[in-house]
Amino acid sequence: MRLMTYNIEAGGGEDRRFARVLDVVREASPDVLVVNECVGWFPSNERADAIAACLGADYRVAQCVSNFDLAFFSRFPIRAIETPESTTTFTHGVARATLDVDGRPMTVTGAHLDFRDERTRADEVGAMLAWLGPPGDELAAIVGDLNAITTGDEVLGIEGDAVADIPDDECPEWLFQRYPPRAIARLQRAGWVDAFRTRHPDDAGYTMSTDEPNARYDYVFLSPGAARGLRDAEVVTRAPASNASDHFGVVVDLELL
Repeated sequence: MRLMTYNIEAGGGEDRRFARVLDVVREASPDVLVVNECVGWFPSNERADAIAACLGADYRVAQCVSNFDLAFFSRFPIRAIETPESTTTFTHGVARATLDVDGRPMTVTGAHLDFRDERTRADEVGAMLAWLGPPGDELAAIVGDLNAITTGDEVLGIEGDAVADIPDDECPEWLFQRYPPRAIARLQRAGWVDAFRTRHPDDAGYTMSTDEPNARYDYVFLSPGAARGLRDAEVVTRAPASNASDHFGVVVDLELL
């Protein structure tokens, strides 16, 4: 199966840009797609209908406190959509879909973390992990725009923790807001597996921004049970991706063992 996460920037923008979003999704052809920033989709959901039609998929939209809603598209039956009892913990939102994958349950959690402060993101991850429980042999994934960088990742073309050595007057504000990394480390300590980094230990894998890629914010994390079937992971940069959103999507191919 192919799993994809994609932040489409502010609902996909005007019609011409949203048409490019559809082209990116159609070309990637995921079996399961989680979309961040479904701004303005509710209640008509016309754009959700368009994505579902191009994939031949069912969908559900989970409303978030910031109106940056999450949408789940699946060629497998969607059995349930859940959100945490307390949504005020999250700047944007978190939701979990339970799928029936050829008779086996699989949970896919979509997340969109805070964009301003790494300590807030780490707290959001902690709340999400407490809600989800520990990963194990079940099929499970956490995907989305986590707005966070990972220890050791290349940022701004600078390898790993050398980012800490950038002089203050040369360090952009957005990087101050993400360093030192805390949020992704919490996911990794809990046992979640970074799919892209597992398959590509030496690639930058930049997902943001499409006009000047310089950091990896978008992730697919897998439970140990799902990670055993990991076959490939890719950042979707093929045209027209650079003109469809400010983020590149990420796709992961799994064999369901």
